[in-house]
Amino acid sequence: MGLPDCLRNNIGQWIVSPRGEIFDTDSQKYQLTRMSDEDQYVEIRFESGITLRLHYWRFNLVIDILSQVKGEYLMIGSRINPDDLTTIEGELVREALTKGYKYAQLRTAAFVCDLIVFCGYAQYGYMINPKTDRKVQSIKWIHLP
Repeated sequence: MGLPDCLRNNIGQWIVSPRGEIFDTDSQKYQLTRMSDEDQYVEIRFESGITLRLHYWRFNLVIDILSQVKGEYLMIGSRINPDDLTTIEGELVREALTKGYKYAQLRTAAFVCDLIVFCGYAQYGYMINPKTDRKVQSIKWIHLP
């Protein structure tokens, strides 16, 4: 099953972030509320009621980045400088600014990565940040669609 099919099959379902189990963190559950192929987005609604649209280009970029490094872990980077191009978040912000996409500064890497992991295409783990020597949250590609 492809990623779009997985997402579509889970519309209306509440998702507990797979980050919680791997990284021992608390995060809000969220529900996939709609998917629009015409407008190219998946919408999620958090328990708090806030909604967030994750446009398809974000998923495509993350999948491209992960598949290019062939099974190596990459830093997610949602808690550090979003301009750091060695992180998924940094690459998403760069792409949005370069291409003039709306909402360039949204922090979306964690949720895009969650859904890719949820659908079985990647897994979470840790890696050492080469700049700081600190253990950081990361993701790697494990499955080709």
